[in-house]
Amino acid sequence: MLLKLKSISRRIFRSLTGGVQKQKAIKNGVTESFTEHDLRAKTASDLENLEQAAQLLQHSSSSTTQRIYRRKPDVLLPFKSKTWDES
Repeated sequence: MLLKLKSISRRIFRSLTGGVQKQKAIKNGVTESFTEHDLRAKTASDLENLEQAAQLLQHSSSSTTQRIYRRKPDVLLPFKSKTWDES
């Protein structure tokens, strides 16, 4: 019974927020659809470091944030290869 209620609640929430989301997207020129999960991932990826993202998303472990929500790669320094003359 509880599982059925949760399922119904999710559908009602999605239908209510989906209409508002679509209206705002059209008004602001957004052409692609997105979900609440996408917004969380964008937020987590835009923050400077993983710890800030985990704290904001209220994850007890930053590994959850890294695995699920961080979509932007960390900045890596370029690899400096040796040329044949330097060896």
